[in-house]
Amino acid sequence: MSENSSGTIAGQIFAAKNGIFLSKKTYPYKPATLKNTKNNKWYIAYYIYSEKKNKLVRRKRFVIGSTVQQKKEFAKQEIQIINELLRNGGHIDPIKEFRKQAEVPWVIALYFNILHDSINPTENLQLQ
Repeated sequence: MSENSSGTIAGQIFAAKNGIFLSKKTYPYKPATLKNTKNNKWYIAYYIYSEKKNKLVRRKRFVIGSTVQQKKEFAKQEIQIINELLRNGGHIDPIKEFRKQAEVPWVIALYFNILHDSINPTENLQLQ
């Protein structure tokens, strides 16, 4: 990953708080933009790819600040972080496929070995 917002502490914190995962693979997305409601509530809207749903999902983040200048500065920083995460393979709801025994988490392997004695722990598991 290059030097960017997703590599900064702010980018990592944002990703962790919002369930965003990064990948070398690129996913479709719509960049973050600043919006305003009729009630003068500012928010940042963006579309991020969900692997589970296999489509873009809309996300909103409300802008904080007591003055217009504070809101603009907050929104500018958040939009920069979000868009950098999206450009660097940001996605949600990842799907992990287990292909080999070594990739199966220890708890799942233990479950199969205890309840299903016939499964050899060195063989590949066929999860359905």
